[in-house]
Amino acid sequence: MKNLLAKYKQWKNKRYWKKQQLEYLRVTLLTDHRWLANDKTADALTSRYLSILSEDWYKLEHEDVSKLRDRLGLNPFIK
Repeated sequence: MKNLLAKYKQWKNKRYWKKQQLEYLRVTLLTDHRWLANDKTADALTSRYLSILSEDWYKLEHEDVSKLRDRLGLNPFIK
């Protein structure tokens, strides 16, 4: 029984820290987004990642990466 309880506590702690890690990533990205907002490329990228990290990310429509590259003029295949 002790082994089962230990496994449960380990799983619970791991899950808690993964949530904390995601929240830390979101806050860091939000800070970078505010700091780099005057750069159109950085603004577009941080906005993209913030939408992916939002709680309702699965409801949102995300721009295809090739369209994003074209919009920002960063497509490596176009000269």
